[in-house]
Amino acid sequence: MPGPKTSGADVEKWMEEAGLVFRGEVRKVKASNVKLAQPGDRTCIVRVREILHGPQEMAAFAGKDITLEMKEKPPKPGSEMIFFAQSWIYAENLALREIGRKPANAAPEAARRAVAAGATRGERAVAERIESADVVVAGRVLETKAAQPPRITEHDPMWAEATVEVESVEKGELSADRVTVMYPTSMDVMWYQAPKLQVGQRGVWILKKAESIGLRSGAFAATDPVDFQPNWQLAGIQSGIRKTGIRKRGKRK
Repeated sequence: MPGPKTSGADVEKWMEEAGLVFRGEVRKVKASNVKLAQPGDRTCIVRVREILHGPQEMAAFAGKDITLEMKEKPPKPGSEMIFFAQSWIYAENLALREIGRKPANAAPEAARRAVAAGATRGERAVAERIESADVVVAGRVLETKAAQPPRITEHDPMWAEATVEVESVEKGELSADRVTVMYPTSMDVMWYQAPKLQVGQRGVWILKKAESIGLRSGAFAATDPVDFQPNWQLAGIQSGIRKTGIRKRGKRK
């Protein structure tokens, strides 16, 4: 049975959120090749056939299997699709979260043009987030825990806290080698695309002071889909910060 129809507007919206677009073949369903990504009904192993949009470093994944958490019911094994995805976990293998998909044979040239047009918007979204951030850090998640008892409300974010070991400060100033990052764990429609931090996860975090959104002082918050970027985006982020003239101050000793 054919999947739901998608329009150019759908592709443009997906590109605002996706950091990676690729043509891939579903190999296994309810499976994962990343330990931190537990297999589930929507978790699949996908063979990357072609990178359509993403950083140069992603070229190394062409021809390899990755884990993809599907937004909806997964296609059958053997299906070839154009996947729009966000980074999730980079460990022994790569795990991504799907934003949307199109059949690989559905007007491929039109899809490529839409991807090219949307890429600029996606890069702009990251740049705008960096500009408004209090700090931008590269590092590794050491631990996570619930921040407060969940409230029974329709859109409760279900806040959690992660301790991130800071490897470099790309924007802003810190007085410690570790920061507390608050993030919503809820899969509610308002929060499901927000970064979900995992122990061992390594990458770049674009952060605002938690108190600026009504949370506790002394912590930072990651709430936007682009607030986490994988390590391979670091060079591009550094270049973007230099171009904007933002002064990198680093950690106080």
